[in-house]
Amino acid sequence: MKASGLVSRVSLVAILLSSIILMGSFKQTNAVRVKWSSYVVHQQNNEADVHFIGSVPAGWKIYSKSMVGKDGPLATTIDFDPSDSYELVGELKESGKTTNFYDSQYGFEVTCLEGQVHYIQHIKIKDGANNFIIKAVANYMLNRTGESLSPDDEDFEITIQ
Repeated sequence: MKASGLVSRVSLVAILLSSIILMGSFKQTNAVRVKWSSYVVHQQNNEADVHFIGSVPAGWKIYSKSMVGKDGPLATTIDFDPSDSYELVGELKESGKTTNFYDSQYGFEVTCLEGQVHYIQHIKIKDGANNFIIKAVANYMLNRTGESLSPDDEDFEITIQ
């Protein structure tokens, strides 16, 4: 084999490997996604409720937060970055049109929500904290009959004044 042919093959392999590595570094997102919004309702005594509203596409369902601990689909979670400006009080509350059904893909009954879903987290704003940002991420999975999408994330930055 000629040296130039070997160099060409090595170059081709290097280009292919580089392409694979670059493609793997980009975040994959699902074509079907929940449309999210958020807002804050201030309460008395330096407390507030942080609201997350998700619009689940028609025909799809989002797995409930109550699915935590099940060996199967990913439960919906909303995780908050730690902060010196506030503390979480109680658990995340979930509401919306709930449905339970046997999912043959996982072999047990699952709990899902459809349409508009609402999550509320109560917080206590620490003394002296003002004009700060709450950072959170919603992690969720969608399904419809016979099909589950891979987990997806939605990042939030909520300004508190």
